[in-house]
Amino acid sequence: MYSLGPERLLGNLLLGHLSTLEEVNTSARSGSFFLRSPDGVYMLKTLPSAEEEHFRLTLSEYYEHLRDNPHSLLSRVYGLHSLRYSGRSITFIVMANLFSPHLTVHEQYDLKGSTIDRLIDVDDKETLTDIALKDMNLHRRIYLGHPRKARLLEQVERDCKWLESRNVCDYSLLVGFHFSKKLMSSGGDALNRS
Repeated sequence: MYSLGPERLLGNLLLGHLSTLEEVNTSARSGSFFLRSPDGVYMLKTLPSAEEEHFRLTLSEYYEHLRDNPHSLLSRVYGLHSLRYSGRSITFIVMANLFSPHLTVHEQYDLKGSTIDRLIDVDDKETLTDIALKDMNLHRRIYLGHPRKARLLEQVERDCKWLESRNVCDYSLLVGFHFSKKLMSSGGDALNRS
């Protein structure tokens, strides 16, 4: 309620500014809109009717999977809502923002493990913070160490098996990079060293 509720809206009005949801640029082909709460804690995603129906059918299983897998990489959905206005309705989910609202995400990648249609032409490096690039744009090595890598791969496998068993075939891993000032001043070389 603090992030999205009427108290936030009224409080901002009293202070003389209107805090609104921020639209998030996306390279997704689903046609869904993504919005971020003013404090960056929550994301809203519009759902087509087929996605809404599928989500409703798997909701209890989704809850059980997250309960049994506290380190799941699946988005944490907190609510499914529908608004009706002027004879039309829009359905959306409220979910946790995967990225910390306190850190700037300098680069983000929507990874599917494929090379087909998985490249975004980016001319301007300034836009890297605004859009999720794809598999063929990723040219960084990520070092986690063996124990973290093993835990990550095990959880990815569990999540993928769960999604596959529910006939969800379009999913990806969203990866974000925040670079410290020290790393940025070195040109990012520390990230790419073997």
